[in-house]
Amino acid sequence: MLHKDVRSSEPVRHFLSVVDLPSPFYSMEESRAFCETLEQKNHRLLRELLDKEREVDSLKKALEDKENYINLLWKKGRALKDLDLEFQQDQHAPKERDRCEWIEGWQEKITSKR
Repeated sequence: MLHKDVRSSEPVRHFLSVVDLPSPFYSMEESRAFCETLEQKNHRLLRELLDKEREVDSLKKALEDKENYINLLWKKGRALKDLDLEFQQDQHAPKERDRCEWIEGWQEKITSKR
């Protein structure tokens, strides 16, 4: 397809929103007004693009925060599961202490390792 054919194709004209291109027979003032209209449209589209890019960045940050929170919950869940397994396997845990006191002791050990 030649440049001339691409330029005059209906899909390209529709994409550029240029249904009625100015011809060389239009006045200079009309051509200048047409160019100003295109510049304004370009400026508006650039602003919209920047807004969308900011929105995407914001959504990416929110997604990252949610993923970090989910990972933290998984780690806490695994730590509690490991703690429960150790509690069940620990033969040295005094019988008079209830389970909550024993877990609090292990929580202190875990926190001190961080």
